Amino acid sequence: MTATDLYIRFAWSLQISVVFERLAGVANLHQCRKIPRGCRSAELTKATARILPPPTQHATSYAYRPCDSILTEIPFLVSAMRLLEGNNDGEFSLTEHLADAKPQYAILSHTWGPMTEEVTFRDLIDGTSKAKVGYDKIRFCGEQARRDGLQYFWVDTCCIDKTNSSELQEAINSMFSWYRDATKCYVYLSDVPAFDFDRNHQLSRKTWLPAFSASRWFTRGWTLQELIAPRTVEFFSKEHCPLGDKKSLEQAIHEITRIPLGALRGDRHLHEFSVDERMSWAKDRKTTRQEDAAYCLLGIFDIHMPLIYGEGRNKALIRLRKETQETQDHSLALSKDVRTVSLSATSENRPFKTFTSSFNDAPVDLLSIHFIERKRELDLIRNAHQVSEENVPARCAIWGIPGVGKTQLAIRYTKIFLEDATVSAVFWMSCSNLEKVHQGFSKLLNLIDHPDQFKPEQNARVIAARLWLEQPEVSGILRWLLLLDNVDISTINFFRENLPRQGKHGRILITTRTEAVAHAVCEASGRLQLSLELVPPAVENAITFFLESVGVSENSMSSVSRRQLTDLIKFLGCLPFAIEHAASFITQSSQTIDSFTRLYRGKEKSHVRSIYTII
Repeated sequence: MTATDLYIRFAWSLQISVVFERLAGVANLHQCRKIPRGCRSAELTKATARILPPPTQHATSYAYRPCDSILTEIPFLVSAMRLLEGNNDGEFSLTEHLADAKPQYAILSHTWGPMTEEVTFRDLIDGTSKAKVGYDKIRFCGEQARRDGLQYFWVDTCCIDKTNSSELQEAINSMFSWYRDATKCYVYLSDVPAFDFDRNHQLSRKTWLPAFSASRWFTRGWTLQELIAPRTVEFFSKEHCPLGDKKSLEQAIHEITRIPLGALRGDRHLHEFSVDERMSWAKDRKTTRQEDAAYCLLGIFDIHMPLIYGEGRNKALIRLRKETQETQDHSLALSKDVRTVSLSATSENRPFKTFTSSFNDAPVDLLSIHFIERKRELDLIRNAHQVSEENVPARCAIWGIPGVGKTQLAIRYTKIFLEDATVSAVFWMSCSNLEKVHQGFSKLLNLIDHPDQFKPEQNARVIAARLWLEQPEVSGILRWLLLLDNVDISTINFFRENLPRQGKHGRILITTRTEAVAHAVCEASGRLQLSLELVPPAVENAITFFLESVGVSENSMSSVSRRQLTDLIKFLGCLPFAIEHAASFITQSSQTIDSFTRLYRGKEKSHVRSIYTII
């Protein structure tokens, strides 16, 4: 079985887990999810056919980032996003991609017209979309995306099945990140006419700027995050004429919205603005549904919470305030765990606080209680991180296909690293994109209570973090481990320039999916560093892992059950994450290994269409 086969098979196991979630009907995306007993194969097969495509040639659209959701007892909802894919004939079709495997795409921001005029998900499936007024802006988005070299695009009216409450929950909680990750955001202003062109055949700003300033788009709740989240926002008139972008129009936008330029430009992280200030940005904005006055701000405050339509505007806003407060309290608690010693009056000019005990910033609660012990790999990492005579931090990279256990291994290593009696620190950064990397460096400064943590310039904070890592002794920390999880190719140049360049007591551990990224980050140090491929465990070890997960003794199994289990483990490619999901579902639904295997195999061979052509 090739690596590609394993990857596609694992991707399909993730799709199965999404079905488990949607059958469970659990609303809160961040709470534990359990599969109801009695969920049998016929019902599951029917639901699977309705919700998800099979692993056809589009299976490579599905990928997974294990560090976000390796839980020990329950299936986890893998965030998915539907995109519209354009073709050479000007038509388009729906595709579905897991959140961390999306292609580059454009995204539309607009104001909704009457519901009877907007194209819905069901309209696309039924082939009735072209008869509606709202189809024009969907076509515009697709054509503009094609002109910008983008094959995929997203429109909220039709890419979300709003009749599916679970899917709607997921979409609203993911909305900010979807706009943030878009390559282009097109704002269609249906109430801004282009009017006249100047002598150079360019739109004259003075003719449309008054209508632009008075546009309904600036008064709606949902468009606040659609303005702030994307890197590139381009504005178009109702005739589809370009008016400018967020950068060229920033002064006008600032005057209209009173949003600080630092937030519009992305120069400052949103958490640097107070809760009250961010609330003020939405003060005069309206939403059609009362509760959306709170729900449209989830991304602005970087929180997730269940949607309860019918609770009313005030209750929704109270819950939002409570969530923001709990998030702040969590950050304060994490800082207290560092156990810093207060400065005495005689050292009031000292720029750093002193640490007297070690701390671990890694998400240790995600470490599976049934973790497959990889002694050989842990020993290799430990040896690679031995102190050398050179005054540079030792680096090591772990690479491998999704689901093989890279993040679990990294978390396990952090515990070993802190077994040393020396005052040590572990810093964890999620590195799937550049914004998360910047957030990681800002969090590091917050954890050590660095005096530069509130500087508005991103580069200043990054430099401050790097310089501190090169000389952590000023805070009493004698050893540190910087763990860069899920490093993506888009962040390589950043790490080449900004990782610590000196300090032999520092360690850097990288996890990534590709060998090329692993080598690139390791070689950036100027000397040979270990790049370790993590492969699936042996069949026997994988079987032991499964049995521990379901709480069954191997001696209690019949020879037939043992053979069925072996077949299932091989079919799952021995991938720990896929095995754990299978074990969890079998336990919760009381399925036998044989019935689950038949269900799994039967679904993989089904011919459910993965895209729906719009007629």
